[in-house]
Formats: sequence, structure tokens, C-alpha cells
Amino acid sequence: MKPIDRLISELDQIFSQQPEDDAREEREQYMRAFTAIGVFLQEHDAPRHVQRRLYRLGIALDDLNLGKADTLLQPTSFGGGNAGLDTNVWIGRANAALGMAALIAAGDNREEAATSAMRAIGIKKSQVLRWYDEFRKAGDNRLIASSHAASIFDDGQKVINAFPKDPMGHRRVATRFFKLAAERLG
Repeated sequence: MKPIDRLISELDQIFSQQPEDDAREEREQYMRAFTAIGVFLQEHDAPRHVQRRLYRLGIALDDLNLGKADTLLQPTSFGGGNAGLDTNVWIGRANAALGMAALIAAGDNREEAATSAMRAIGIKKSQVLRWYDEFRKAGDNRLIASSHAASIFDDGQKVINAFPKDPMGHRRVATRFFKLAAERLG
């Protein structure tokens, strides 16, 4: 087995179990993954400073499990304002909005798409409609606290628009986006 295939297999095994809403368990998975990546890098003569950086992040995650907050994982001051929701939540919202966009491309109207989103994700229809409308706004007019999530929506919208007119294909894409949204928002 090639070394990269062995690493991929090991990472797959590490992450195959979904933690039960337990941040401690999830951090332990990441620590094991960093160890596997570190071993791979060491075997392939990666520079020591690269290995040390991954090791540092793993130690910081372990500190959290011990009730300590490494400075690496402490939030940067936001100047007294509310930093808002984390990026993971915003990505979930972007995926929900993309699922709606795919259903609209398949021929549904906004209300039908929002109803499907509500059923698939378990979020109020009015909320999903707000997310969809917000993500569709142009650039600086958006009230989205994550540029990463905004980029995900923009890129996904381009892919949806590039699809040939295929309602069943769009519906499959919508189902995938709703599943991704549910994983992050559930």
C-alpha cells in the first residue's frame, strides 16, 4: 500500500465514527488525525517546523479536553462587538440556501423550495427564506458574518446555474445540500 493510501485509510478509520455531540470526542479524533499526518510527514522528511505546527495544534486541542485554553484557541478580541455565530453555522445556512436554489432551478417557487428545506433540515420556513434572500444579495449588502460561507454560496450558485436544465439532477443536488445543512445545523 502506498504511504498516501495508508494515511487516507487511517484518517478514514479515525473519522468514520461520528461523535455523539461530544466536543471532547471530536477533539480526540482530530488529535489522532494530526498524529497520523505527523507520522506521514516525518516518514517523508517534511521540515520539522511543519510537523511542530501540527503538534502544537494537537496539544492545544488536548488542553481543551483538560479544561485549559491554549492561547492558540482563544478568540481574538472583536472590539466589544458581538462576533456572532461561528462559521460552521453560517456554512450550514449557505448549504440550506443552496438547496433552495437548486430546487428553484428545478422549477419550484420560493415557497415550495422553503417548505422542502424546512422538512429536510427541521428549520422554520421563514428562517430558511431569510437565509436564502440574504445569501442572494450582492456583496456588501449581505448581512452574513462569514465570508467563507458567502463564498461557498456564490460558488455553489455558479455550479447550479451551470447545470443543464435537469429537474431531477437539481433535486438530487438539493437533497445533498440539505443533508450538508442538517449536519451543521442539527
